[in-house]
Amino acid sequence: MRVEYFTYFKVIALPVLLLVGADIIALIRALYHVITKKENAYKGLLISVCLLGIVLFLFRSQLLPAIKITADLGAQTCHTEGVITEREKDRTYSHNQYTGCFVTIDSQEYYAFDTGGLREGYPVEIEYLPTSHMIISWKWSENWSEEVNQ
Repeated sequence: MRVEYFTYFKVIALPVLLLVGADIIALIRALYHVITKKENAYKGLLISVCLLGIVLFLFRSQLLPAIKITADLGAQTCHTEGVITEREKDRTYSHNQYTGCFVTIDSQEYYAFDTGGLREGYPVEIEYLPTSHMIISWKWSENWSEEVNQ
C-alpha cells in the first residue's frame, strides 16, 4: 500500500500551519498598531496574543507532527523491515478511507494512514520519511509471502 507525502501534509500539517500562520499575521498587525500608536492598539495586541496562545495550546498535539512532516518535504525516504509488535489507532486523524495509527516495528515507532492491513505479528517492509517516521509505503515481507503461498 502507498500513501503519498502530500496526503500526510494535506491532512496533518496544512490545517494547523494555516491557523498558526493566520494568528501570527494578526499578532504582527497588532504589534504594528501598538508601535504606530493607533487607538485601541493594546486591545488588539491582547486579543492577538490570547488567540495565538489558545491556538498553540489547543493544537499542541498536532503542532509537532505538522512541523516534522513539513521538515520531510523533499527528503530521501528510508527503508526497514521487521515484525509489527504493536499497533495503536490514532483518534486524531481520519481521512476518507484512511485511519491514522501508530505502528511499532522492532521497538521503533512509525505513523501510517492505514486501511486496516497493518496488524500485530506480521512481518513487513516499509518505506518511511526520516524526520516524522510517516510510512509512505509498506508490503508484506518476502518471507511472509512465501509462507502464505505454501
